[in-house]
Amino acid sequence: MRKILMGLLALTILLSAGSAFAKLDGTWEGEGKGFCYPPFPTPYAYQIYAWQKWTGEVADEKVFFGKWEDEKGNYGEFKGEILPISPSPDIAICKGVWTWYNIFIDPPKAIEMGPFTMTFYIEKEYCEGKWWSYSAETARPGTMWGKRVGE
Repeated sequence: MRKILMGLLALTILLSAGSAFAKLDGTWEGEGKGFCYPPFPTPYAYQIYAWQKWTGEVADEKVFFGKWEDEKGNYGEFKGEILPISPSPDIAICKGVWTWYNIFIDPPKAIEMGPFTMTFYIEKEYCEGKWWSYSAETARPGTMWGKRVGE
C-alpha cells in the first residue's frame, strides 16, 4: 500500500510540474544592461550593449531562442536549452550562447560572443538572467529581465 501511495505522490508532482512548464512556451521580451567589446580586429573603443532590447520564444519547453538589439545598431541572436532539472516546479532555467553580428564587414557575420543564463519564474510570467562576454576586457556580466507577452 505504501508503494502505491508513493507512486501516486510522485505522479501528482510530475503532472503538476508539467502543467506549470506548459505555461513556459510562448513569446518573452525584455531589456538588459551592460556592455562588452567586440573581438579583435574591431575598434577597441566600440561598445556593444548586448541584450538592451530582446525578444525570444520558448518552444516545446526545451529551447529558448531569439534576437537582441541595442540603440547603436548592434544586433544578434541567442539560443539555449531549458534544463530538465530546476529548484522548483515553478522555475525553469536556460543556459545557452549569444551572438553579435559584426556590422563592420559586408555582409555582416555572426560571431559567438559568450554564454548566458535565464531563469523563468513561470507562474509570475517573469524572467531574469545574466550574460557574459568572452572578451577579456569585460569583467562583469550583463543582466537582463523580461516577461511573457504571448503564446
